[in-house]
Amino acid sequence: MKKFLLLGLVVCVLAACTSKSTIFRAPDESKVTQRKDLTLPPDYKLRPPKEAEKK
Repeated sequence: MKKFLLLGLVVCVLAACTSKSTIFRAPDESKVTQRKDLTLPPDYKLRPPKEAEKK
């Protein structure tokens, strides 16, 4: 019984190791596109009003 359990564990570990290499592939360099640079809005430093100023 222990031999079957150990064999099953080994099979699961080996199956997990081999399937991981097919998921994480390097991207195709010819299909990679560049995105525009991120920009901040013009009022980025504008802070919300304080409680005393709201009244």
